[in-house]
Amino acid sequence: MLFRSVADEIRSSVYRELGITASIGVSYSKIVAKLGSDYRKPNGTTVIRRDNLKGMVWPLPAKDLFFVGPATNQKLQKHGIITIGDIANAGSAMLRSLLGKNGETIWEYANGLDTSLVVDKPSPIKSIGNRATYPRDLYIADEIKAGFWVLSEAVARRLRLHEFKAQTVSIYIRDKHLNSCERQMKVRRPTQLAHEIMETALALFNANRNFLSGAPVRSLGIKGMNLQAANKYTQLSFLPEEMKRQKWEAIELAMDEVRERIGHFAIQRGSLMLDAIGKINPFDDHTIHPVPYQ
Repeated sequence: MLFRSVADEIRSSVYRELGITASIGVSYSKIVAKLGSDYRKPNGTTVIRRDNLKGMVWPLPAKDLFFVGPATNQKLQKHGIITIGDIANAGSAMLRSLLGKNGETIWEYANGLDTSLVVDKPSPIKSIGNRATYPRDLYIADEIKAGFWVLSEAVARRLRLHEFKAQTVSIYIRDKHLNSCERQMKVRRPTQLAHEIMETALALFNANRNFLSGAPVRSLGIKGMNLQAANKYTQLSFLPEEMKRQKWEAIELAMDEVRERIGHFAIQRGSLMLDAIGKINPFDDHTIHPVPYQ
């Protein structure tokens, strides 16, 4: 088969030039090819055709399917849905009632119905953010604030790296019982400053804390949305508040340079140094950025 030969040649070239193995999936859609790439790790080519989809893909565990994360997999298991074949046979309407639009999407994927195109250039960035699950549940206000600080610094650094400012800040909250919610708020001025992102995130959290019924927090996330170019024209101001803001921008740029040269933990906020939360590096880990337009 021509496509298998091409895939094998790619694997051989990767090993020859880089000294590492690669697994490749070959199929009629991106999502099925992705499943194939995981099928024979660490070094194999897997071809999945329409006529062998059920035999090869359906016996795989549901968690192997794209978009089925731990929380979704847990919900599926409670309804006796264990394999990808179970998802395919559960019915689109049933899964939509259980998981919303995501349920319909994974039903299509399980049946090999992905029709998205392969593109040769990245889509415009829609949002930039980070999400992290912490080493322990967060109970008190200072712990929540510390959690938001490490995320805000990472998001602000990413915004500067991609030369954006965010006009909206969105937060994600998940408690220890896996209940979750997302909220967002428009900021007064487009920003790429960590303290402004953190303060907005904390205000959003405090305004919606009742949603979680006081349960300890397991995960937090922050996204900068409604992005605009950082070099977009803005009127200069000599007001003390704006001049202070410009100084903070210079300080955070300097922090970026130090971390780029020496490492993330070369410079830290004092309030984070004595807590395990401060040992998280969201800029290199826990990444959910950038999110392109679909």
